[in-house]
This record gives sequence, C-alpha cells and structure tokens, in this order.
Amino acid sequence: GSGINVLPRHDDCGLCAKLQELWNEWQSDCDISGTNNLSSLLSLAVRERWEAGEVFLRFIPDDRGVVPLKLMLLEAEQCKLNENHANENGKTVGGVTLDAKGRVVSYTFYKEHPGERLVTKDFMQTVEIPAEEICHYFKQIWAGQVRGIPEAFATLLKSREMLEYDEAELNRKKLAAMMAAFVTTPNPEGVLNSDDDDVDAGPGEAVAEITSGTITTLAPGEDIKFNPPAESGSSYEPFIQQNLRAIANSVQLTYEEFSNDMSKANFSSIRAGLNITQRKHRQEQNRLIHQILRRVWQEFVKYAVISGAIEVDLREYNENPEHFHRA
Repeated sequence: GSGINVLPRHDDCGLCAKLQELWNEWQSDCDISGTNNLSSLLSLAVRERWEAGEVFLRFIPDDRGVVPLKLMLLEAEQCKLNENHANENGKTVGGVTLDAKGRVVSYTFYKEHPGERLVTKDFMQTVEIPAEEICHYFKQIWAGQVRGIPEAFATLLKSREMLEYDEAELNRKKLAAMMAAFVTTPNPEGVLNSDDDDVDAGPGEAVAEITSGTITTLAPGEDIKFNPPAESGSSYEPFIQQNLRAIANSVQLTYEEFSNDMSKANFSSIRAGLNITQRKHRQEQNRLIHQILRRVWQEFVKYAVISGAIEVDLREYNENPEHFHRA
C-alpha cells in the first residue's frame, strides 16, 4: 500500500485541514540529514528493527522547514549496552535509565557511532538524553525487557551453515569442471602432448589441453576417460528449501515471500499463507504506530503550535493538549 497515513480528528474541521496540509509539507523534509522523507524513515526504522532488534528516533529542534522539528534515526549500537548500575531512584540497564516505578527516564548514547573511531574526536564519549526526546522502537518479548533482540537471532547459525554448505557444493562443481579428462597409460613416463616450453610442467609430467575440435593421437596402451559432470544429487534442493522455510518462519514470512520461489504454490496455499503473515504485519504496524508515529505526530503538533505555524489558543492547548493530538 501507500504506507501509514495520519488523519487529524479535532472537532474543528478547518484546523484539521490546516494540520493535514502542514503535515504533508513537513513530512517530505523531516529528516535532519535531508536524505529521507517520513515514509522512508519509517521503512528504514523497520529494517533496522528486524536487523538489529531495535532502533532509536530522536527529536531535534531545527529552524529550517515549515515546522521547527527534525527527526534523526540512531542505530542500536549507539545506545551504550554495557551501561548497567543502580541509581538513587532507580537503575540503568543496557543504557536505559528507569525510575523506581520502571518508567524510562533517559538513554545513554555515544556522541558518535562507536564504529567511527577514525573520523571523530568524540569517540566513546557518552551523553544522556531525556526519554521525552527519544522514541525507542523494539519488540518486547518478556516483561521488563528494555532492549531489543534481532528477530532472526535464532537462525543466524543455521543461515551461516547453509551458506557454507552451498559454497562447498559450488566449489565441488567448480573443481570437477576443471578436471575434463584423465589419460591412463601403462607407461609411467608417458609424455602425451608434452610441452618442453611449459615451465609449470614437472619432469615427465603429461600435459594436454582440450579445445574445440581437438584431435589427439594416443600412444599404444593409453586410454582417455572423461570426468562425468558433477551433480548436486536429489537431496540438495529439499535440504536448501527446508532451511529456507525455517529461516523464513523466524522472520515471520512465508517461504514463497522469503525465497521468491512460487514453483510449488497455488492460489489457495499462497492466499492462506498471506493471510497469516498479514495479521503479523498488522501487529508490527500497530507497534510502529504506538512507539514512533504516535509520538512523532504529538511532537509535530506541539512544535507547530509553539512556533505559530498553526494559530490556536495556547492556553487551550496547554490545558488539553491531547484534544489537539487526536488522530
């Protein structure tokens, strides 16, 4: 589809139309780097969550644009994972500071990505950012979990072993293809087509090369045997398919979606599989809306009101901001 859309639900239809128009204009240039629009940022956030288990989005005030607000995605590695200690009124677990009631207070981030040690002077220096400035997008698997886990972590070893098996099968075929034929002879000193100018040939080594239209005369007693083409065998394809099914299941996709192999699918089976994955995708959409898009909309409206991009009664907004945030 066209992605997730936001529709204001304020009682004033005129205000809703102004908010919608301003939102459409702002989201096309909301990335602090200027690389992505909001739809691309959300797509990148989902990719980061599936790859690294989580991603962070930071709100950054910026005077450029129709609303003085920009967004920045932060990779999971930038939140200090080994920051664990007890605090006066709570604790810090994996770089996430919680109060006594378990509410997130702040996050500890490296000022620069820890992998950029060669291009920054702030390498490994940290800064604490209030939770109000951060959206944390991750899937909570158990109660009290504060950091995300990669979706496909359970199949990483299987994926690696399947790749090694596939490479070994490919190398086996390459080696077999290099050995075109073997010459058998009763004379161990056989010099079939020997080349005195070949520096790579050892003493008495038989050297021959087969090219198109080659006619070779064999010595008495010699015989030539061609190497049969290497076959993968009947177990190769079922083995690869079974492993791909296991990997696809770990990332909540059907085998056909994951491998793009529709050879054994029919309309009924693919429809049944898509119905299951679509329900899982709707759960992911709800998580994305709750953890990121809902917060982005609230911050957008707040900055639009404060900056005067939308003319409303500030006292009314301060008394009941949720009424303006409804969408």
